[in-house]
Amino acid sequence: TAQSRHPYSTLITFVYPPESEGKRCQLSFLRDYTTYTAGTGQIDVFSTLAPPPATCPAEWPPGNRRNNQLGRLRVNNLEYSPWEWVTTANLTTLTPCRPVGTVESFEYVGVGDTDYVRWDPKSADRSGPRILIVQNV
Repeated sequence: TAQSRHPYSTLITFVYPPESEGKRCQLSFLRDYTTYTAGTGQIDVFSTLAPPPATCPAEWPPGNRRNNQLGRLRVNNLEYSPWEWVTTANLTTLTPCRPVGTVESFEYVGVGDTDYVRWDPKSADRSGPRILIVQNV
């Protein structure tokens, strides 16, 4: 859940699978019928300085690990969310995927004072943040 009425954000960690080798990747958000939004329905996306440890997010050292802002996604319809604007082409457009096994984390933050975006990663369509993997053409 990315929410800004209260100071909440969500850390998402991806591990590049063998299927990504030699392909192009793009960071996105899939909204399905289980996704709920209020307010602007926009999410700012940031890279992180280091992924949280796999053992427990509560063990992540205190302090903000937020790094560079990649851009802003609009979560407004039942499909992949468009980027409203971007600060880099890296993963906001199709770029070469990282090497297999690379671990990468991102922070998702609601934009407005009363924004709320909730998704169910257990839904049939697996709503929420994802990295799309596309065959090179």
